[in-house]
Formats: sequence, C-alpha cells, structure tokens
Amino acid sequence: MSINPAESMDSNGRDDILMVFPKCDPLGLMRDAFLTPSLDSIHENDLLVAWVMSLSSRMDPALAARPIVSVLGARSRASGPCRRRRLVALLEEVCRFPRPELSKIAQERRRRRGLRLAT
Repeated sequence: MSINPAESMDSNGRDDILMVFPKCDPLGLMRDAFLTPSLDSIHENDLLVAWVMSLSSRMDPALAARPIVSVLGARSRASGPCRRRRLVALLEEVCRFPRPELSKIAQERRRRRGLRLAT
C-alpha cells in the first residue's frame, strides 16, 4: 500500500500519516513531537511516558511503537534534529520488549528475589 503525502495532510496542513494507526498514537503525541517545532523544548523521556500513558490499557506499547518507528523514524533519521533521533531510539527500545517478553523478565526477577530471600 502506498500513501500519498499530499493526501495525508489534515485541514491545518499537518501531516497526519499516523492517523492510519489511530490506536498507536491516540492523542497524536508522537506525530506532534515529530512535526511541531513548539514541542522541541519537551524532553524525549517525558514525551515517551506521556505517549505510553495515552495508550489503551489493552494496547501493548511495543506493538504500538512499531508503526510510529516505521513511519516517523525513517523521516527523523533522514533529516530530523538529534533530539528526534533520540526519541526514535527510545521507541525502538520499547519495540524490543513486548508484553510477553516483559512478563518473562518480571517472573525471572521475582523468582531470583525469592531465592535470595529464602537463603
């Protein structure tokens, strides 16, 4: 499927290509972080936490981050400011840990902690 950039503009002239994935960025935080210069003063960690908190409790952040990295990450790598590349790197890190993987890590830590407490 090919997306025409001219067709992805909203009535304000903003690029709404991520609206193809509305559940991945329900408040448009990531889209705005990449496309709105007035958000440049917000630290990327704060943006990431706000984005995760905006997701539905049923949405796995790792799965939600993938289309964002795919769509906006390529643009950021090509021409974005360093801070946006850092945000892409954080999103790529989120992609590495889907919920099932996090559950395994948490169980292993609980088991190790239990072993230490028993000794």
